[in-house]
Amino acid sequence: MFDHLFRTMNEALDHILEAYPNALANEKQKLLHQWLTLREISNECIEGWLTFEEKMSLSFQLQHDAEDCVESTVLDSVKKYPSHDGLPEQSAHYQKGEGYFKLLMFQEASEQFKFVIAEFPNYAPARIYLSLCIKLSQQINHLQE
Repeated sequence: MFDHLFRTMNEALDHILEAYPNALANEKQKLLHQWLTLREISNECIEGWLTFEEKMSLSFQLQHDAEDCVESTVLDSVKKYPSHDGLPEQSAHYQKGEGYFKLLMFQEASEQFKFVIAEFPNYAPARIYLSLCIKLSQQINHLQE
């Protein structure tokens, strides 16, 4: 679905990267404008994806809320169809945490991995990600001081 969009964006970026070093001043301005447009589109894609992931995680939260307050007959039917098949890497929080991590949004990623660890205390990848997030956040804060 997104192949065409990203293929086109990559082709446009390739053209900009190739043409920019040897371009004249007015052409550089046009290329810079194109680059800024691509960056804006990229940011919109990322924001849209994060919004979608947040909405997707609602089903996971709904399942946990149901476990707290619904009668056992309804709870049994909810447990038959978990949102992540009992696998930590398929949970919405884990996937969201990875997404934030890849975007270098370490504080947000930390919060997601804390949820994963609360549900799957022995899941090493989530613990590793969380420790990396904490360490990288500390280093960034130190550099900013």
